[in-house]
Amino acid sequence: VNLKGTFLMCQAFCEPKRLSSLLMGDGRLTSSGIASRQSKVGIGGSITNIGSIVSNYGNIGQVNYAASKGGVVGLTRSLAKEMASLSWKATSAGTDVEEEIVPPSLRVNCIQPGFIHTPMANAVPEHILSEMTRKIALRRLGRADDVANLALFLSSSERSGYVTGETFECSGMLRL
Repeated sequence: VNLKGTFLMCQAFCEPKRLSSLLMGDGRLTSSGIASRQSKVGIGGSITNIGSIVSNYGNIGQVNYAASKGGVVGLTRSLAKEMASLSWKATSAGTDVEEEIVPPSLRVNCIQPGFIHTPMANAVPEHILSEMTRKIALRRLGRADDVANLALFLSSSERSGYVTGETFECSGMLRL
């Protein structure tokens, strides 16, 4: 579920017709992946994958989880490079890009939540949660809103339009 689900969602998002629409509006990419000169400008797009801080540090009893979430980071970085290349080809073909005009792009980033108040965290025994909380610089578990607000930031081309291929911890500075 962790890696396969992320892969399948990215694959669905990257359907050629959708990418063409996001980059070129009503225009189409040519067979070589380059936009025709008559194309309209699109709005761009953003994929925000969800990994886990456990993929960075490991955790007892979570080998498979850490590995699958580590795969999400690799998928994110590789897909970001592919989408950046496609964005550049589609928006720069035969045109002079003015510095004031930011062409649409397809960006891919990853959030790695730490311990967040969720049903999964609620299943952890209290003494273990207390121990984890002591390892968090902010001395509290995160809220779902903390992760959601970071996802909103990464989804905004206005606020994070120059950010792609990055992985952001949302962990209160957890150190396992």
